[in-house]
Amino acid sequence: MPNQSRHEQVTVDGPVNSWLYLHQGSGTDRIAMHWHQSIELSYTIRGEITEFEIENQKFHTKPGDILVVNSQELHQIYSKGQAGDRALSIIFPYQYVMGLYPLIDQQQISINDPSQFSDIQKAVYAQSQGLLLEISENYLTISRLKDLRLQCLTDEVLCKLLTYFTVDKIGEYGRSSNYSMERIHLITKYINDNYQSDIRLESLAELCGISKEYLARFFKGQMGQTVGEYINNVRAQHARQRLRTSKLNLTMIAIQTGFSGIRTMNRTLEKLYGKSAAELRKEGRK
Repeated sequence: MPNQSRHEQVTVDGPVNSWLYLHQGSGTDRIAMHWHQSIELSYTIRGEITEFEIENQKFHTKPGDILVVNSQELHQIYSKGQAGDRALSIIFPYQYVMGLYPLIDQQQISINDPSQFSDIQKAVYAQSQGLLLEISENYLTISRLKDLRLQCLTDEVLCKLLTYFTVDKIGEYGRSSNYSMERIHLITKYINDNYQSDIRLESLAELCGISKEYLARFFKGQMGQTVGEYINNVRAQHARQRLRTSKLNLTMIAIQTGFSGIRTMNRTLEKLYGKSAAELRKEGRK
């Protein structure tokens, strides 16, 4: 998934009000723990997503599975794809949803556990699968009505989610509402906003009003990785995107994404994706 939505806001450049992306191909893909204000939908068309973690709950998807990440929910993705795998991502900007359905501020979408569905929800889930498949097919077409059709289809999916799968939130941050989660949101937002800079543990501790020793233990306990690992993972995601889309040399990409140099960038890329910067660049040009 491109790194357009790592935190807070999603910028929609095209005429369709939601952000769409069709993931195709093979290879290891890892997106480190992050959150954003927008609502994200993932639909597995072919293959699987090895591990999609949302608020400490892990999912292993199969074809036809729909997952929704609600606003401000922490999530991460790991997938070791095969040739022919395909998945669709739709990100609904929060303000767009709010403008259509103000109640979303007190509700969240609950669709990730089909075993709990009523009969009507099962029927609507099947209808939504068909709509999402149609979106993926239209995404690849060249037509003067393509954007209009995609807008109609994504709005219909959103309408079904809000009509049949909303539940009341428990507290400001939903089911995970507590002071620890608010602190994690604060830390991860700061890192995502400042990944290009030299981020010090002392600065994060000061931001939270705690000691750096406590922050290090707290973050590792909550996220399952150190602060340094999280920072490098965020940088690697941005570096990977630039390697695929930018003509800048590897040294410049390393510097612009906050790494001290190519060696450090390569070490993190190989750990996350199993490939060096040069290999990822070559892969992006195929």
